Amino acid sequence: MKQLLILLLSVFMLSTAPAWVKSIDLPPLHGLSARLLLASLFLSVISYKKLIREIKKNHLGPIFGVGLILFLHFWTWFAGLKEVTVSLCATIFAVNPIFSALLGAVILKEEFKKRYFLSLILAIGGVIYSTLGDTLFTRAEIPGVYSSKGVILIMVSSFLYALYMVLSKFMRRSLSNGAFTIVLNATAFVWAFGFLSFLSFTPESPSLITTYQEGLNPTTIFALLGVVLGPSILGHTLMIYSLPFFNINFVGILKLLSPISASIIGVIIFKDQFDQRLLISLCLVVSGVLVALPWERGFQMVNAKKSRQNPKDPPSP
Repeated sequence: MKQLLILLLSVFMLSTAPAWVKSIDLPPLHGLSARLLLASLFLSVISYKKLIREIKKNHLGPIFGVGLILFLHFWTWFAGLKEVTVSLCATIFAVNPIFSALLGAVILKEEFKKRYFLSLILAIGGVIYSTLGDTLFTRAEIPGVYSSKGVILIMVSSFLYALYMVLSKFMRRSLSNGAFTIVLNATAFVWAFGFLSFLSFTPESPSLITTYQEGLNPTTIFALLGVVLGPSILGHTLMIYSLPFFNINFVGILKLLSPISASIIGVIIFKDQFDQRLLISLCLVVSGVLVALPWERGFQMVNAKKSRQNPKDPPSP
């Protein structure tokens, strides 16, 4: 139960990410670079002892590769979010359990249970219903509300997130959460800063100093701190901590709760439209999550507890 509560907390914190990022007045690559740097510094202060004790040279190559995937996930997600609403971003991104299930079966050799298939049908059906809309192919391109480019970027980001999750669970077999996440965020920052430095040399690009001076207003600074402390520290870190305790398919499906809270935040803060279509899609998502929950495991744990308290009682049928 403790691990499930931690996992639920991480899911909620991750769902706040679109709202924080939407408030950052910086280009996508600049914003995610600042996020990764701050996250690395915070995590280093918290778990630097584990970093020194556990990380070996043979760990750096694989983590550096996962860091590249994490960086690309952030880059495509930051860029896509600039093109669409918070609610639409969260709904599109929720297709990642499909990728997690496929990658988990191939890389981790994890079982794909029958109830996961049913839950995916319900949840992804809700995602598709909300995303398509009645006028998908004739919808006007409105900056910050809808664009086909934004939809594609978020879909790519969803796949990269699933790959990052599966590989992180594989790496967590030999590393603690603290040591792994510090190096992971640090290497992702190295990738981001490398790309940022390379692109800044193009003639039409403003200097890094100029961009940060213009974009680092009080709202952006507050949003950067929020996205680091919330989605990065309490979201990604707790999510990676929870991975060894659960099937990757269950984690991916439970994360489908994110569109619900993210959409509510989008409606409250950014005045996103909440219509009947979105309500129906969220009901389907919730139904899928409820089907995926390990109810029989909880029932068995309750029975086991009763058996320890009353050893003379006969076993339940």
